[in-house]
Amino acid sequence: HNFTDGLAIAGAFLHSRKLGISTSIAVFFHEIPHEIGDYGILIGNGMSHWAAIKVQFLTAIASVLGAMFGLMMDQYKVSEAAESFVASWALPITAGGFIYVAMTDVLPDLLKQDATVSGTLMQVSAMGLGVFMMTLVGMLEAA
Repeated sequence: HNFTDGLAIAGAFLHSRKLGISTSIAVFFHEIPHEIGDYGILIGNGMSHWAAIKVQFLTAIASVLGAMFGLMMDQYKVSEAAESFVASWALPITAGGFIYVAMTDVLPDLLKQDATVSGTLMQVSAMGLGVFMMTLVGMLEAA
Protein backbone atom coordinates (compact mmCIF):
# COMPACT_ATOMS: atom_id res chain seq x y z
CA HIS A 1 0.00 0.00 0.00
CA ASN A 2 3.00 2.33 0.06
CA PHE A 3 2.43 3.09 -3.63
CA THR A 4 -1.10 4.28 -2.89
CA ASP A 5 0.23 6.37 0.01
CA GLY A 6 2.40 8.25 -2.46
CA LEU A 7 -0.47 8.51 -4.92
CA ALA A 8 -2.70 9.94 -2.20
CA ILE A 9 -0.07 12.50 -1.21
CA ALA A 10 0.44 13.57 -4.83
CA GLY A 11 -3.30 13.87 -5.41
CA ALA A 12 -3.74 15.82 -2.20
CA PHE A 13 -1.02 18.32 -3.13
CA LEU A 14 -2.49 18.68 -6.61
CA HIS A 15 -5.83 19.52 -5.02
CA SER A 16 -4.49 22.04 -2.49
CA ARG A 17 -1.40 22.73 -0.42
CA LYS A 18 -3.35 22.42 2.87
CA LEU A 19 -4.75 19.04 1.89
CA GLY A 20 -1.30 17.90 0.77
CA ILE A 21 0.30 18.84 4.07
CA SER A 22 -2.43 17.24 6.18
CA THR A 23 -2.36 14.08 4.05
CA SER A 24 1.42 13.88 4.38
CA ILE A 25 1.17 14.23 8.17
CA ALA A 26 -1.57 11.59 8.34
CA VAL A 27 0.44 9.15 6.21
CA PHE A 28 3.56 9.80 8.29
CA PHE A 29 1.80 9.01 11.57
CA HIS A 30 0.11 6.00 9.99
CA GLU A 31 3.42 4.64 8.75
CA ILE A 32 5.32 4.83 12.06
CA PRO A 33 3.48 1.96 13.81
CA HIS A 34 3.06 0.13 10.51
CA GLU A 35 6.78 0.10 9.74
CA ILE A 36 7.71 -0.76 13.34
CA GLY A 37 5.28 -3.67 13.22
CA ASP A 38 6.66 -4.90 9.91
CA TYR A 39 10.19 -4.58 11.24
CA GLY A 40 9.23 -6.65 14.29
CA ILE A 41 7.70 -9.33 12.08
CA LEU A 42 10.82 -9.50 9.92
CA ILE A 43 13.10 -9.75 12.96
CA GLY A 44 10.79 -12.34 14.51
CA ASN A 45 11.08 -14.46 11.38
CA GLY A 46 14.85 -14.57 11.63
CA MET A 47 15.95 -11.64 9.48
CA SER A 48 18.96 -9.64 10.68
CA HIS A 49 18.44 -6.08 11.86
CA TRP A 50 20.21 -4.54 8.86
CA ALA A 51 18.44 -6.80 6.38
CA ALA A 52 15.07 -5.84 7.89
CA ILE A 53 15.96 -2.14 7.67
CA LYS A 54 17.00 -2.55 4.02
CA VAL A 55 13.75 -4.37 3.16
CA GLN A 56 11.70 -1.69 4.90
CA PHE A 57 13.59 1.02 3.01
CA LEU A 58 12.95 -0.72 -0.30
CA THR A 59 9.22 -0.98 0.38
CA ALA A 60 9.15 2.70 1.39
CA ILE A 61 10.52 3.63 -2.04
CA ALA A 62 7.16 2.51 -3.45
CA SER A 63 5.56 5.61 -1.89
CA VAL A 64 7.99 7.85 -3.77
CA LEU A 65 7.17 5.97 -6.97
CA GLY A 66 3.46 6.41 -6.26
CA ALA A 67 3.91 10.15 -5.80
CA MET A 68 5.96 10.39 -9.01
CA PHE A 69 3.31 8.43 -10.91
CA GLY A 70 0.59 10.68 -9.53
CA LEU A 71 2.44 13.82 -10.52
CA MET A 72 3.08 12.46 -14.02
CA MET A 73 -0.60 11.55 -14.40
CA ASP A 74 -1.55 15.14 -13.57
CA GLN A 75 -1.11 16.09 -17.21
CA TYR A 76 -4.14 14.00 -18.24
CA LYS A 77 -7.26 16.11 -17.93
CA VAL A 78 -10.66 15.75 -19.56
CA SER A 79 -10.72 19.50 -20.20
CA GLU A 80 -8.85 22.58 -19.04
CA ALA A 81 -11.64 23.31 -16.56
CA ALA A 82 -11.53 19.80 -15.08
CA GLU A 83 -9.45 18.80 -12.10
CA SER A 84 -6.51 16.55 -12.75
CA PHE A 85 -6.99 12.80 -13.01
CA VAL A 86 -5.09 12.25 -9.79
CA ALA A 87 -6.95 14.82 -7.73
CA SER A 88 -10.37 13.73 -8.97
CA TRP A 89 -9.90 9.94 -9.10
CA ALA A 90 -6.86 8.83 -7.12
CA LEU A 91 -7.95 10.30 -3.80
CA PRO A 92 -11.34 8.52 -3.73
CA ILE A 93 -9.78 5.28 -4.98
CA THR A 94 -7.03 5.27 -2.34
CA ALA A 95 -9.52 6.22 0.37
CA GLY A 96 -11.72 3.30 -0.72
CA GLY A 97 -8.68 1.01 -0.64
CA PHE A 98 -7.92 2.02 2.95
CA ILE A 99 -11.54 1.42 3.96
CA TYR A 100 -11.40 -1.98 2.27
CA VAL A 101 -8.25 -2.94 4.19
CA ALA A 102 -9.80 -1.78 7.46
CA MET A 103 -12.97 -3.78 6.89
CA THR A 104 -11.39 -6.98 5.58
CA ASP A 105 -8.16 -7.15 7.58
CA VAL A 106 -8.32 -5.03 10.72
CA LEU A 107 -11.95 -5.42 11.77
CA PRO A 108 -12.01 -9.25 11.64
CA ASP A 109 -8.89 -9.33 13.85
CA LEU A 110 -10.64 -7.09 16.37
CA LEU A 111 -13.71 -9.31 16.33
CA LYS A 112 -11.66 -12.52 16.79
CA GLN A 113 -10.21 -11.41 20.11
CA ASP A 114 -11.85 -12.40 23.37
CA ALA A 115 -14.23 -9.54 24.00
CA THR A 116 -14.19 -8.12 27.50
CA VAL A 117 -16.12 -5.02 28.42
CA SER A 118 -12.93 -3.05 29.09
CA GLY A 119 -11.31 -4.28 25.85
CA THR A 120 -14.37 -3.37 23.82
CA LEU A 121 -14.54 0.08 25.43
CA MET A 122 -10.87 0.59 24.67
CA GLN A 123 -11.32 -0.33 21.00
CA VAL A 124 -14.42 1.84 20.60
CA SER A 125 -12.60 4.72 22.32
CA ALA A 126 -9.61 4.34 19.99
CA MET A 127 -11.89 4.34 16.94
CA GLY A 128 -13.75 7.36 18.30
CA LEU A 129 -10.45 9.17 18.84
CA GLY A 130 -9.50 8.43 15.23
CA VAL A 131 -12.82 9.81 13.96
CA PHE A 132 -12.39 12.88 16.18
CA MET A 133 -8.86 13.49 14.88
CA MET A 134 -9.97 13.21 11.25
CA THR A 135 -12.86 15.59 11.94
CA LEU A 136 -10.41 18.03 13.49
CA VAL A 137 -8.15 17.78 10.44
CA GLY A 138 -11.16 18.44 8.19
CA MET A 139 -12.14 21.47 10.23
CA LEU A 140 -8.60 22.83 10.15
CA GLU A 141 -8.47 22.40 6.37
CA ALA A 142 -11.72 24.33 5.96
CA ALA A 143 -10.41 27.21 8.09
